[in-house]
Amino acid sequence: MNNNLFFVPFAFDEAKATGANIKNRVKAPDIYLKGLCVSLISAKRATPDMDVALVSNMNIPAQYETLLSKNGVLIFIEPFDAFVFEDTYRWCLAFYKLCALEKMVAKYDYDHYFYTDADVFVQKSLDGIIPELKDNILLYDTNYGLYVKDYLHLAGEFKDFGITSYITHYGGEFFAASHENAEKFIAECKAVYEEIRSKNFVTESGDEFIISIAAYRMKPVIKNAGAYIFRFWTGDFYLVSTCYRYHEVAVLHLPGEKNGALLRLYRYFCSKNRFPQKRKVHRICHLTRKPIQSKLKGLAKIILGRERAQ
Repeated sequence: MNNNLFFVPFAFDEAKATGANIKNRVKAPDIYLKGLCVSLISAKRATPDMDVALVSNMNIPAQYETLLSKNGVLIFIEPFDAFVFEDTYRWCLAFYKLCALEKMVAKYDYDHYFYTDADVFVQKSLDGIIPELKDNILLYDTNYGLYVKDYLHLAGEFKDFGITSYITHYGGEFFAASHENAEKFIAECKAVYEEIRSKNFVTESGDEFIISIAAYRMKPVIKNAGAYIFRFWTGDFYLVSTCYRYHEVAVLHLPGEKNGALLRLYRYFCSKNRFPQKRKVHRICHLTRKPIQSKLKGLAKIILGRERAQ
């Protein structure tokens, strides 16, 4: 029996600060819900013997609940009552991932737990990852270093928090661990959270701040999940790897495609009750070439720059 759980945590609260990469807050719930349907159903299609679930603090609108249930996806409604910050706290909704992990580990006795962000496409079975989890907790190393502005900012936050080492920046988009290690990890995250609250510390890096410190403190059992997931930036800022096809990863993380490819994949699935072949998914997600809109923007900047120079 495959006693494993893959889930996508999703919290929404109109009063709370949401992610920085969806500008229209009115449409935000629908955009996220369509994307997470793609994430969850693609995971279930890729790994049919694994339990796949949405974990959310909100009642799911009927059209999405029906679609998910019809495709074998479980739905757990869990309150956002752990890892809570003020409504104005940047990325405060992102901390629900840790709340959801705590709930799943405490309430449901699975051998292994996986979670991802709501903007992924799972193109390959997750079963092949499970042997890694005997000894390791898998987290995604962003591979950001001192040449990257975002890492310098985060390193400054770590220093202000009292950590003088340049520790690894782990992203919040992927987690995988055994039951035992998940319990240990969430306990360490809870300790970091309590320290943040006791110091009245403010981080602008969301759950990744807590995850990275917890991982640093549990370093011997942490392993980079980069062999199984990659963060593909596919907008004006274009940073991709050919690992979508060569030494292919199981999970495509597509943070720039919430308003684009994920909606297109959602419509495709609703129309045909299946996803496209992998190569077409890759094209739709702009992994094989930069979006034409971004190319045109870049060309316009070059032309305008030349005109100003004259």
